[in-house]
Parts: sequence; C-alpha cells; structure tokens
Amino acid sequence: MTRVTTALGCGLALLLAASMPAQTNLFTVTEQGDLQAVSANRNGVPADQALRDLAAAMGWSIEFETERLRGLMSVNSIDVALENQGPRTVAHLLAVAGGGDVVFNDRTVLGKPMTSLIIVSPPSADTESGRQRLREWAIRWYGTFLQDDLRYDPLVEEHSMDVRMNMARMYMEQGALEEAALIYADVQTENPSHEYVPMALLRLAECRFELGEEHWPAAERACRDLMQRHPSLKPSSAGVVLLGKILNAQKRYAECIKTLTASYLRLSGTPEILDLYMLVGRAEYGLRNPENVLRTMNIVDGAHGYKELSREQWLDYLFLRGYGLLETGQHEEAMEALEIFLGTGPQDSRRGVAFILLGRTYLALERFVEARSAAIEAHNYKVGGQMDAVWSREASKFYAKTALEIGDKDEAFDKLEVEVRKGPESEPELVVYLVEAFMGERRYQKAIITSDLISELDTDLGDKARFLRIQAMWEQSLAAGGATLRSFPNRAIHYAHGVKSKERLRKVAEIFGRAYELNGEIEKAADAYRGLLRWN
Repeated sequence: MTRVTTALGCGLALLLAASMPAQTNLFTVTEQGDLQAVSANRNGVPADQALRDLAAAMGWSIEFETERLRGLMSVNSIDVALENQGPRTVAHLLAVAGGGDVVFNDRTVLGKPMTSLIIVSPPSADTESGRQRLREWAIRWYGTFLQDDLRYDPLVEEHSMDVRMNMARMYMEQGALEEAALIYADVQTENPSHEYVPMALLRLAECRFELGEEHWPAAERACRDLMQRHPSLKPSSAGVVLLGKILNAQKRYAECIKTLTASYLRLSGTPEILDLYMLVGRAEYGLRNPENVLRTMNIVDGAHGYKELSREQWLDYLFLRGYGLLETGQHEEAMEALEIFLGTGPQDSRRGVAFILLGRTYLALERFVEARSAAIEAHNYKVGGQMDAVWSREASKFYAKTALEIGDKDEAFDKLEVEVRKGPESEPELVVYLVEAFMGERRYQKAIITSDLISELDTDLGDKARFLRIQAMWEQSLAAGGATLRSFPNRAIHYAHGVKSKERLRKVAEIFGRAYELNGEIEKAADAYRGLLRWN
C-alpha cells in the first residue's frame, strides 16, 4: 500500500512539474520584450553547477576547457542573488566568481541558432589577449554599475562619473571608439559643470577624429566647444593641437595656420607649443609655401633644443626643414636634413616623397648616380601604393628625368608617355614637362603630338602647350630646311591665334619674324618683329 501511494505521489509530482513554466532549480527565465532576463537567489552553490544550470535554462550547450578547471570550479561555492539580469552578463559574473572566464560560440545548425558556453581559464595580465579580456570584464562591471534602476543609489550617484570615464577609457583601449565617444558625450550631458567635462570633451574629439573623415566635423565641434568653455584648462591646450590636426586632415591649411598662430602666445612655454609649430609647418607645406615652412622650423631651431622634440616632432622637423631648404635653393643643408630623416624614420609614410625631394637635391648638386638611386626608391613606393596621386606623378617624372640624366632615354620617354596618356587634362604639368623633354632631345614630332593633348585647355598650361607646339614646329622646320622651312609660317599661323600670354606672343612674333626673314619676306618679317602678325 505504501509503495502504491509513493508511486501515485511521484506521478502527481511529475504531472504538476509538466504543467509549470520551464525553469531550473536555480534560475528563473523571463521575457522582457525581445530579450530574456534571468533571476536567482541562493547561497553556497558550486560554481560549475551554477553555470550548468544557467546553460540549461537558456538552452545553451556547455563545455569546460579542461577537466581540471571544472574540478577547481566545483569546489568554489558562490552566492547567487540577482534579478532580471542579462544571461550572458550573468554567465561572465558566475565564471569570474568561480575562478574562470567564459567564451560564447554562436553558430547556425540546420538553420537554427545554437550557442555554446565555453568555460576557460581566467585571463592573464601578462598577455595582450589577457589584458583585453580583463578590460572586457571591467566594461561589463561598469555597465552593471550604471544600470538605470541604480541611478539614484547614493554610491552610484557619488561614483558614476568616475565609472563613466573609466569605462570609456577601457573602450578606447579596446578600439571601440564609437562606444567610448557615446559615453564621453554622456558625461557632459549628465552634468555639464562636472570637473571631468573638459577631459571628456577632449577624449570625445579624439575618438571622433580617429573614427575617420565622416566624424571629423563632430570632432571639430568638440574641440571648439572645449576651447570656448574651458580656455584656461590643460585639456584645452591639447584641444588646440587636435583642432590643428583636424583642419590639416581636411586640407583647410590657411584656417589651420590662422587658428594655431593665434594660440602661440597663450601656449608659449607649454609642451603643446612644439606641436603647434609642426602643425603650422605642415599646413604651410600643404600650401606649398617653402619660405614659410623654413621660417617656422627656424623658430623651433632658435627657441628649442633637439632633446625637447619627441620622435614624431623630430621627423616632422627634418622633413619640413629639408623641403624648405630644397625649395629655397639651399641644397647641401636640404640633403643633410632629408638623409637624416630617411635614416631615422624607416616606417614614416612620407618616405616616398622624401626620396623625391632628396633626389632633387642630388640633381641640383650634379650627383646623378645618387639621384637615380633615390628615384628608384621613390618609384618603388609609388608601385607599392604608398603615395597619393600627386606625388605618384612626381615620382614618375623624377624617375624619367634621372633616366634622361644618365642616358637611359628610351625607357624614360616610354614611362612618361604612358603616364600622360592616362589622363593628360588631370596632370597638364607632366604633359608640358614631357614636351620640353622631347624638344631637348630634338624629338620634335613627338613634342608636337604630346602638346596637342592639352592644347584645348583654357589655362596657363594649355597656353604654354600651344606656344611649345609652335616652337617645336619651328625648330623642326629649321632642322629640315627647304620646303619645310618655307611652309612653316602658313602651317603655324593657325596655332598662333590660340596663344594668350603677352610674353609668349612676343616670342611667337620673333619666331615668325625669323621665319619670314629666312624666306625673304622682309616686309612681313619687319611687321612680326614689331609684334604684328599677318594672319592671311
């Protein structure tokens, strides 16, 4: 009789269990919109069992990295008291409390989402992966601390700003700049008068700047807000520097120079003043003002020792000084600065450009072998895609020019012709350079054909190309003589119509005067020498 009663009792218990909501002995799972939350309240639970119960409640599979780890966690008892928490956050907290860590493996099996909860050993601060995991722990803890339902807890109210700043810093260290930016923005929204707001504005601007071009306007606004609201605080000095970087990145060079030079006096004597000089030098370089670049670097020379410069500042100084010296004709000093730059900055993004500049100093000093070597180095950087379009063309021109200097003319002309035919109207300087190079080698027909590539441009370079065509036709006629020379005025007069520059028109008139004179047309020659051309 007792056995029957017991059996009936067990059956009734099973029936009741089947009719109750699905849950484990430890965790209760509830739906909160599209999300799930778990709750529990029990003391002295083995850590491994708590994780198993959570996995069962969520429908996850579970595995331990090693049996030894599972055994260690089984002897660590933890108290579990939580309400409506995210299940993955709970998994992390349980694992950490038990002496481990967790990794989730999400995948799709036969069209159904599956999740594996993998219990692994705790991270070590001795490795980068370990430090990254520790930062993730901290971020999760900070997120739990800042939950809305704890907003008015006295402890949260006292330390929430510290937690926000630390949490954002952790995100920055993880490379999660968007998440960090949102928290830094929240700091000033939460309490605009808080002492952390200036630093939060600076960090917000840094995050937005690093996120890329579409975020630069937001970075600029944060910098200007910082400078306007807190001009005397240290973060504002760093904000001026960052604003200079943003303006330079946007190629707003004149505005950058105006903004930074206005801050020279205020930042005099601070570490940031050197950054300002370098940024102004970069902006002047962007505007191609070599005299101003050199003047700015001379200010650095006169007021600061080399030991005060950081490595980045030292590389800026050498590159900018080398450029300024080269373009102002001080070739020996330019060569020295650029050689030191190339020897000091093996990873600097400006190396390809520096080889072009250095090669130009070698050419000016008639060191043709060294110039060719520099041209080859620059060409390699171009081929490697490490130069923008402007300097890529400069590399091609310089490569060809040095080939001409050492006698490898056919290769030089072949490369230049390929370059100009890619898009002559986008690089008219290269077309003009090639025309002049052909003329220097008496390849007049090539010069004529090449000049026609941009002869329709209504620009000064288009005008120069039209003039060079006439000059090439003239020199070709002189070399051929006979009927070719006699027919020159009639063939060339049409092209003379297109020349607009008064100086070039004067030279065209002299060419026609000489042609008429050689052909015995003295009256027309006299008119041409006076600047009057007869179009018929």
